Amino acid sequence: MNPNNQVKIFYKLNSWYVQYIHPKIPNHKGDLGRNVEINIHTQIESEAQSIKNKIFHILNTPSLQDLQSNIGIEDPQLYYCYYRLIDEYKNNINDPDKYRDLLLPLPSADADVIFLGATGSGKTSLIRHVIGTDSLNFPLKSKSRATTSDMEIIIRDNSFRMVITFFPYPKINLLIKERVMDAIIASFYNEDLSYIFEKLKENKPQTFKLHHIIGNYSEDQKEAFVNRLLINILHFSKELKTDSKFSQILDNTDAQFVNEYPESFLDLIKNHQNFEILTKSILTYIQNIFNNVKIGFFQYDENGWPLYWEYEEDKQNKEILIKNSKRFTSNYYKNFGKLLTPLVSGIRIEGPFYSDFFPVNTKVVILRDGQGLGHEGDLDLALSIKTLDLLKRVDKIILVDNGEQPMIGLTLIALEQIFSRGLSSKLAIAFTRFDLIVADDLPSLKDRQNRLKNPILDSLNQIFKKNKSKTTFEFAKKIDEQVFFLGELHKPSDKITGFYKTELQKFCSFFFIKNEKELEEIIPPLNPIKEKEILIKNPKQILKIDYQILRSFIDLQYTNYFQDFGSNHKEGSKNKLQLNFKIEKITEYILRANIQFRILWDMRLFGRTTIKSPFTSQFGQIGKENWSVVKALTRRIVSYNEYEYRHLKPVSELSSYIATELSCFFSDNILWNNYVPLPADSIKVLDRMRFDTTRNSDLFVFDSLIRKNIHLWENAYQKSGTGSATQRANVLNSIFNSAVPIDLSCSQWNDLELHYKGIIQKSFQLLNNEIETGKISFSDTTKQDSNVTKVDEKSTKQIVQYIVEILIKNDLKILNRSKLFIGLLDDYCKNSFEPERKKIILSINEGIPERILSESPHLSEELIISKFSNQLTITGISNEFAEWIVKCWIISYNVYNEFKEKNIAKL
Repeated sequence: MNPNNQVKIFYKLNSWYVQYIHPKIPNHKGDLGRNVEINIHTQIESEAQSIKNKIFHILNTPSLQDLQSNIGIEDPQLYYCYYRLIDEYKNNINDPDKYRDLLLPLPSADADVIFLGATGSGKTSLIRHVIGTDSLNFPLKSKSRATTSDMEIIIRDNSFRMVITFFPYPKINLLIKERVMDAIIASFYNEDLSYIFEKLKENKPQTFKLHHIIGNYSEDQKEAFVNRLLINILHFSKELKTDSKFSQILDNTDAQFVNEYPESFLDLIKNHQNFEILTKSILTYIQNIFNNVKIGFFQYDENGWPLYWEYEEDKQNKEILIKNSKRFTSNYYKNFGKLLTPLVSGIRIEGPFYSDFFPVNTKVVILRDGQGLGHEGDLDLALSIKTLDLLKRVDKIILVDNGEQPMIGLTLIALEQIFSRGLSSKLAIAFTRFDLIVADDLPSLKDRQNRLKNPILDSLNQIFKKNKSKTTFEFAKKIDEQVFFLGELHKPSDKITGFYKTELQKFCSFFFIKNEKELEEIIPPLNPIKEKEILIKNPKQILKIDYQILRSFIDLQYTNYFQDFGSNHKEGSKNKLQLNFKIEKITEYILRANIQFRILWDMRLFGRTTIKSPFTSQFGQIGKENWSVVKALTRRIVSYNEYEYRHLKPVSELSSYIATELSCFFSDNILWNNYVPLPADSIKVLDRMRFDTTRNSDLFVFDSLIRKNIHLWENAYQKSGTGSATQRANVLNSIFNSAVPIDLSCSQWNDLELHYKGIIQKSFQLLNNEIETGKISFSDTTKQDSNVTKVDEKSTKQIVQYIVEILIKNDLKILNRSKLFIGLLDDYCKNSFEPERKKIILSINEGIPERILSESPHLSEELIISKFSNQLTITGISNEFAEWIVKCWIISYNVYNEFKEKNIAKL
């Protein structure tokens, strides 16, 4: 058999996977035939076997290997496992970043960690030590903004793999034209080539450093491309001055910067053929650099622009990998003129990047690094959309801060949003440059640590005043566990010793500390199994279980044994713990958020506001934005699916105001029925509400601001000529009138208010359900849980299913190994079904399951239920719960025996 036509299926991480060589997707060398591993998303072996057979047939039938029409409708599972890859590979041209997910998917990890930090905070230096690459100068760093692309580092014991994606051609073309325009305008007033080069080399936010690509200007390098380019720019400038229509405008203005000229004047320059020639010459130079890269594999679009570059090395060749990728990852000045780093949109790299600071080298870790926070200074008022989204998804948030200048600027804004969104359990603060904090009044290590703790406490106090989140107090209590004092990061890793080495080791260990409460919605796995249980030398055969039939057996047994359980449950729940809230109060909180956003954008668009509000004074420093910056924002929204430009971030700004006000709403308006919570319980519930509601409100903000009004954003972008700046501002204001209303009598406000009420009510309903079923437990309710029946039908059936699955996979001998049984049950429950799990474990420790099994041939079920229920009540639990436990075991045995008798599972 052709090895390329082999198909394998295997079971891991609660699901079946299929592995084969896809004939239509190139490998890392560019040859068609990529080894892929796809999660089939099924636990039924027969389904996995069916997919295996279908893919095997495709691999041996060339006419079926290309995308088939309607296959996604006719066979969605086959489409997902085979044809989807062709579809995505072809369609990712418009979004090259998706190639990273397709070619090097992020694995299930023991820790998924994001590093946040202001420019110059030492974030990159810290990452270098964490991944053991400080001697290789990777990732790159700089005294100015260094990181301008996203980087994801997958740390695991695999060979080294790297996928680098590039910004699309239209965006790079735009960025180059902006640099050329700045250089041309500069040359009107100063013909010194070095001065013109300063305007050409990079944009103001330092996010596009053209000189890294084309090289630095030097009088000695007369034949260098950059020198010839500058001379051509100057010639073009002189040519424009001889044109009467240009010279007249130049004579009548004292403008010296692009954004000071009329838009119509700049359009005349852009439309000139020589302007296009200058731009094309830079793009041609870039293309030549790409052509000179002879290692790895480039995939290009139909116009010859690179989409991604892929490269692999053996696990012992880390230095070779880093060296061969320098053209895309370096900012070393001696390589200026040959680098492609500014064109890179994202880097994903995988390999055994374990440093000596890691506690173990068997964990899988994802480290995420991106652009530094707050490069626009006081103008930055919000985190980026991408950052806000990632904060919800990761396990840990590392806020890296400069110990010499702690807790200022966007670092403080980031901290506030973390608390407003209920994410503080993920948070750690890492102070760098701690070794440089030296003063006569700081004689001891503890004094220096307190010097940095005080700004944190002050910041937490400010945050509490703003969002009323008492989680800030809890964080303050645990400050020693979640704050790290790092120093000597400028040294090689092996030279970091003593306190700083220990602190780095503690810092890396923090990645793996489980959060107090996983904020993601708990979806109990049907058949959880640990990866290490799969990778044994002689793995036990995974048995076939038809879960539909399994559940039907459980349903039937449940009906037989719990006919009156529902009514008893309702009767016992008359005084159940439940949350309530004053939903009518939400109006004032959403209105406050909207007013702040509207004042901010009034100041930006018109330089003034007519809104009368106490918030007006806090925006007094906000000046009117230049027309060119506002137009650049509209251009990116319409043309490049980018929803912010520099410090203008309408979506994340409104989302942040909403998140802060929702945090206040929950603190002010939560009502606890039949329960007085401890502070820790209250905080846990409030953070859960903050997380759930902001996750949904973020989507709503984007939808209302952008998607529903995209035609108006396009209208604003298309405004040009005299008066276009005012016209554009008016169009944007009309968007805000509709999407961010502040008139309580308008229909838009009614729709908005109804939507937020719906978001909150849905979150409360889910939360109350989890409290009622015990999925969320409270610190002082253990005794109460023992005497009140709080389990429901769904929880009972799920626990029974878990028990049956353990019995099927391990047979009845597992009952003799109580510790193993408890461990398996814990793994299945994954911290859900807390009271039910505890009671089942109690019965295992009391030996109830084995006794039921041994007595069942001799006693009737009524006697068994009575006998063992009485035995369990001695432990202090109620008669109802004791009876529930015994019935669960009887049902589990009955279902298990039915499986044996009918041979549904092969034992």
